[in-house]
Amino acid sequence: MIDIKQEIKKINNKGPILGTFEGSQNVGMTLEKALGKKPDRKSEPDFYGIEIKSKGKGNIYKYITLFNCGPIGKNQEIIRIKEKYGYFNKKNKTAYKIFNIAVYCNKLVQIGGNRLATIKIDYQTNEIKLLILSPYLEILDDKCRWSLEELKKRLENKLNFLCYIKADKYVNNGEKYFSYDDVRLYKLKGFNEFLKLIEMGYIRINFKINYYKSGTLQGKTYDHGTGFEIYESALDLLFTKIDWNLHMWNIWDQGNKKTILFKYS
Repeated sequence: MIDIKQEIKKINNKGPILGTFEGSQNVGMTLEKALGKKPDRKSEPDFYGIEIKSKGKGNIYKYITLFNCGPIGKNQEIIRIKEKYGYFNKKNKTAYKIFNIAVYCNKLVQIGGNRLATIKIDYQTNEIKLLILSPYLEILDDKCRWSLEELKKRLENKLNFLCYIKADKYVNNGEKYFSYDDVRLYKLKGFNEFLKLIEMGYIRINFKINYYKSGTLQGKTYDHGTGFEIYESALDLLFTKIDWNLHMWNIWDQGNKKTILFKYS
């Protein structure tokens, strides 16, 4: 029997942990390593049925990645979008295009050139569509799509339970240390709430399409993942917060199946 609250408490009792990773993922990867979890990009939850999300308390980035899901056609569609609607990186001044764009359902964003982009939920085809528009709002392209069935499966499989952790950061001799004492547990409300939040603009789709900068694949498309991201303050609209002090809960590993059982008071 494993209790994630006690596991994190054990980690904190050891004092601040040295961060051993680089960049914005340092907080989360350091925690996962302390929990004995190896890095991955799987669609299953991180820890015995619970998806773990973490960030530093001083991190001003307001969005949390719920999960990554490429459009129908995956790599071929990612390459098509980048080559057709991407733009050149002004900083690096290379001949390779990138497509780093966050798109919303409730507003238009400008992409390469004078084109605009938005997303739309089509309940007749059961898809989310990326719409590329002209300055006159004519639809130029709607081929980039996501199946609602696939998104529902991803959401319910990975985020039925969410543990959201905000970490304190300490710096000593140029090295970063973290402690994880702000721990919140959530239960997913449902897929309908997910769709409503997309329509309201609280959940966006973030493309992170770049290129290999060196090696034998230099110039080839490198996809960092197409993220479905939620505005942090909207977490309570998608999830129900579970009070540690009011609910007793345990986690069991039944054979090869990882399951989580809550006993509500």
